[in-house]
Amino acid sequence: MAKHNLLRKLDVMNAFCPSDKSYIWKQDGNGLLLRIDRDQNKVWVVRLFRNGKETKRGIGGFPSVSLQEAREIRDTFKKLW
Repeated sequence: MAKHNLLRKLDVMNAFCPSDKSYIWKQDGNGLLLRIDRDQNKVWVVRLFRNGKETKRGIGGFPSVSLQEAREIRDTFKKLW
């Protein structure tokens, strides 16, 4: 069984991208990712799979979309997908 809900609110708030990379990913599990770019913008993304192909869908930026809201939206996307 895949792990999920790996991130805490404090982890998300303190996450940063090193200056030598253009962006990094933080995984919350069950397809929810946090993308952090060099300018420290944080965006929630959901990974969805169908017929062996991956599709990524953006949810919104942090802190406009909280960790709890992102998880709820992820679950909704998974049900609809």
